[in-house]
Amino acid sequence: DCLAGTPEDLQLDLSALDNTSPQCKAAQALNNFDVSAEYIKKLKQDLDAHTFEVFRLAENRNRVQSCLSDMIRTSQEFEKIAASTADHVALRLMPRLKPSVDVVQALSFDLSDAVYASREAEDTWLSDFLSKLEDALGWVQPLLTAQNYEHLVHSVLGQVDQALLPGPRGVSQMSRTLSKSRCPGPVPPWG
Repeated sequence: DCLAGTPEDLQLDLSALDNTSPQCKAAQALNNFDVSAEYIKKLKQDLDAHTFEVFRLAENRNRVQSCLSDMIRTSQEFEKIAASTADHVALRLMPRLKPSVDVVQALSFDLSDAVYASREAEDTWLSDFLSKLEDALGWVQPLLTAQNYEHLVHSVLGQVDQALLPGPRGVSQMSRTLSKSRCPGPVPPWG
C-alpha cells in the first residue's frame, strides 16, 4: 500500500527517500522477486548446459533435470508474487483515477470514429487522466525495475479498462487512444 498514491497522498518527501523508507523497502522487495526470477532462469539454463558434461549416466542426468525443473517453478512463483503485488498497487490506485474514469463513463451517446477523433482534440479527459496517472506512478518509476514498472502501468490500464467495460462505445476508442498516448515511463506501445 505504501506504493499506491501520489507523494502528496502519502505525505512523502521524495528528497528524503532512502533505503530505510517503507516505500523503498517495498520497491526493493518487489524488485528482488523480479530480479531473482530472472537469475534463477539464467542459472537453470547454465546448469542445463553443463549437465551433459558432468553427468554421463542418463539416470543421474534425469535426477539433476528434475531438481532443475523445481528451479523454474520457483522462478514462476517469484514472477507471480511480483505481478500480484503490482496488481494490488494498481487496484489501490483506482480511487485516485476514478474521477477521470467517471468522465468517460458519463458518455451516453454513440460516437463515430471521426466524431470521437475530433472530440479527443477538444476534450481534456485524456490529458487529465494521463496527468493523474503520471502523478500516481511517475514518482515510483525510479524505485522499480523496468519490468515491474511496466507491469504496474499495464495493470492500472487494465483496471481502468475493466471499470469501463460496461460503458459506452467510446471505451474501446479510449483504450486505443491510451495505447497510442505517452504513458509515464518506458512502456512500449501495445495497441
